[in-house]
Amino acid sequence: MAETLLIFPRLKYPSGDPPLGVAYLAAAMRQAGHEVEVFDATFARKPMETLAARLREGQYPLVAISTLTSMLTDALAIARLVKQVSPETLVVTNTYYPGWRAWSMGSGRPRAM
Repeated sequence: MAETLLIFPRLKYPSGDPPLGVAYLAAAMRQAGHEVEVFDATFARKPMETLAARLREGQYPLVAISTLTSMLTDALAIARLVKQVSPETLVVTNTYYPGWRAWSMGSGRPRAM
């Protein structure tokens, strides 16, 4: 079982661009000995349903969502889904959105860290 699930939350406007940041992070984590999986929502036919099923199967202690400003709404929807399916999972994300450094979903609502 992987200890971390990295998510790239592109639910709209698929571009074909691979999520290089997530891929690089996964590679570095694996090299450091961590078990990590990646979920790229870009081309999933039903990304939310697919992710929910994967969360039920995997039971990840940590889910990290990498997002761009244009994906903030989708990232928040995914974070809420993770907490709904797996309330004990720690959800973290990063974004380049001005004023937000990071947020977690411990209480079900975003909070600045």
